[in-house]
Amino acid sequence: MPRPALAAIAGIAAAGCHVQSRVATTRPGQARVERTDGAPRALPATIVLGDDGYLRFVTPLSCPADRLVEVEAYDTVRTEPNLAAFVVGVVVTAAGAVAAVSGLTSGDAGGSGWTWLGAGGVVVGLPLAIGPWRGTGDEDVPQGTSTLRTGATEVPCGDRPVAARHAVVHAGAGQIAAGDVDADGRFEVSPFTFVDAFAAAPSALDLHAELDGDAGAVTLDGVIAASALAGARDAFLAGAGVDARVETLRKVPRLAAAPVAVARLTLDDHPVLRIRLTLDNDGPGDAWGVRAIVSATSPELDGRIVYVGRVPAGGRVVTDLLVPLTAGTDRDLAGDELALDLLLRDAHDTTPSTPVRFRGRVLADAPR
Repeated sequence: MPRPALAAIAGIAAAGCHVQSRVATTRPGQARVERTDGAPRALPATIVLGDDGYLRFVTPLSCPADRLVEVEAYDTVRTEPNLAAFVVGVVVTAAGAVAAVSGLTSGDAGGSGWTWLGAGGVVVGLPLAIGPWRGTGDEDVPQGTSTLRTGATEVPCGDRPVAARHAVVHAGAGQIAAGDVDADGRFEVSPFTFVDAFAAAPSALDLHAELDGDAGAVTLDGVIAASALAGARDAFLAGAGVDARVETLRKVPRLAAAPVAVARLTLDDHPVLRIRLTLDNDGPGDAWGVRAIVSATSPELDGRIVYVGRVPAGGRVVTDLLVPLTAGTDRDLAGDELALDLLLRDAHDTTPSTPVRFRGRVLADAPR
């Protein structure tokens, strides 16, 4: 085979070792929900826990929104072997090998043209036979993105307070709490007054509320999740001025309670019961996470918690628990003797197991 012919074949084949095709493709990217300008829809009113650890009576709002997805466009360039170039490479390589063998077996191997022609054919043909199988595959060439609407939905978009002046809340364990409701729907009694904020893992709390507002009586139900209680307890303790630190016990405290003082007050024209707990720490170590759990026959008092926090070694702490009362309970306390047990607890179980007791009539204090 003449050398010019070999060179021509090699040039043509080298130029077509691969076959390329281009296919337009799309892929879904990041999905999102985007609020639209439509009017919000009011959901049934319920009870929620605010970040400060206090209940709120609210009407949740749901706003229209679009489901959107970012669509990414690509041109997929597919590179495949050119079988024609591969065949040419095999033929040229085989022909070169035959020519080289003929030249080498002739009488003048070094001077024979077939030897050099055959060597050239092998050198040119091998890359043509191998090249089509290298550099193949797919390559994505980005062509930009577009936004596609896939449907409609709704998203939470805040709430509005339920208009009420006063509420009575029934908790899951049988406790009852009465109190005022402000303009933001915030109830003045925190659930942590009967859910131990120092407990390792609070349980979910079922609530039923009876609200008294301008439009009449309203009843609401709600469940406060354990995770919500755990997330709000630090804010509640900080707002109540309770030192909530719990440090390693190095020296044992020795807590002793003075006689409990109980009085009926009138605050802002509402009846309130004040429970005053006085604790002395006669031991060499600080007491941490101290609180007292109230036990009483009245559901408005039973289970209430007096938070003390830290009682330093050699120190005294006086803590008041103010319990708003319904008019009926206030009348009962004015005429009967009251029996209260306060069980002390702390973070390291060093408190006495015998509760602090109050027995007697509840005296009326001066209005405030």
